Amino acid sequence: MVYKKALYIGFVGFSIAALYSCSNKGTHLETEVKPPLEVKPPLEAKTTYVYVTNNINNTVSSCRLGASGALTDCKDTGSGFSNPSAIAFNGSYVYVTNKNNTVRFCSLGASGALTDCKDTGSGFSKPSAIAFHGSYAYVTNNIINTVSSCSLGASGALTDCKDTGSGFSKPSAIAFNGSYAFVTNFVNNTVRFCSLGASGALTDCKDTGPGFFRPSAIAFHGSYAYVANLVNENVRFCSLGASGALTDCKDTGSGFSNPSAIAFHGSYAYVTVSSNTVRFCSLGASGTLTDCKDTGSGFKGASGIAFFKEP
Repeated sequence: MVYKKALYIGFVGFSIAALYSCSNKGTHLETEVKPPLEVKPPLEAKTTYVYVTNNINNTVSSCRLGASGALTDCKDTGSGFSNPSAIAFNGSYVYVTNKNNTVRFCSLGASGALTDCKDTGSGFSKPSAIAFHGSYAYVTNNIINTVSSCSLGASGALTDCKDTGSGFSKPSAIAFNGSYAFVTNFVNNTVRFCSLGASGALTDCKDTGPGFFRPSAIAFHGSYAYVANLVNENVRFCSLGASGALTDCKDTGSGFSNPSAIAFHGSYAYVTVSSNTVRFCSLGASGTLTDCKDTGSGFKGASGIAFFKEP
């Protein structure tokens, strides 16, 4: 009897020990040690630069574009300009028209600086504007009532410049929309639009849109064309028809004093005015310009305006 009790107690003790051993083994699971996650630095925001030509003091100003659309930290850049009027970008080059019958092009350096500026192209006469389409540059010649078409070389140079299009009268600005070129005619108060033909030629040119007076600039945003009128001191916007015609033109915005250029960035329109400032306006849903106010500093005869965002 004593033997049976001892055997029973031993069996129970063995079972408890076995259960404890299994349970104890279960509490010692191996844990995989993972390396800490790599924390990547935040991406730096790309800076957008705004360039304004100063017709009176022969310079180009470079400004930073602020989050609210304002122009800040404006300073001169580039060299060799002579009463510069228009400015435009193509690739990594910037082109400036000068009253001394030249087009000057510069490379883009660090922090938005314009470097290595030199003249290019030939046959210009008081060039007032420049725009690009495909592999061609187009320059309006204000004195001789023509538009020059030039080929774009690999190094940014303008070559093989020749006249194209017809019926221009003191052309002051040029812009492209789709397969059409639009040219403002300062003297006869019209906008002339032409089809783009083979080899960069402008063909089938005709007038369009009513109510302009000394139009100095033209630009496009969405389905609207915007024309700055120097003497009337207003901006007129028109709907774009399927055939390229400008229709339903009416005034918009306020406070423009002899506006000479207009450009768009995001939801804002920017207009250079004779009061040595740039006026910027919000873009409404129906194409109207609202809440117009001045921005930037240090301009002298602000004429052309263009934008460039760091790649």
